[in-house]
Amino acid sequence: MLQQQMKIEGSVMHGDGYGSTIGYPTANLDVDFTQVSIAPGIYAGRAFWDGHEQDAALIIDADRGRVEAHILDFEGDLYGRHLRVEPLQKIRDYQQFSSEADLIAQIGQDIAAIRHFLGYYVHRDH
Repeated sequence: MLQQQMKIEGSVMHGDGYGSTIGYPTANLDVDFTQVSIAPGIYAGRAFWDGHEQDAALIIDADRGRVEAHILDFEGDLYGRHLRVEPLQKIRDYQQFSSEADLIAQIGQDIAAIRHFLGYYVHRDH
């Protein structure tokens, strides 16, 4: 668990659409990066919007101006909506991949780890 609960908020904006092309669409947040003080990486977290709350895989890299959320088991359009994400546990460091196949395989592993962590987190007393 992260030492301090962090909340990152912003409007969902259009990105390059790459996540959707590989089967993992993301909500790209327009955020004030001076307020993001968390190490770059892939995180297990929660996403909140319009009274909804759902598990999410978070990609956070303030150095590159990037906060994205792949909301697990969600299909829909969030463009223009206000989204708040809360990273709960770092899964791994942010990295570049030499092939799309390697990236897709790693995302599958990340999501499995995130589901495992969040299943534990949600079902324990905290």
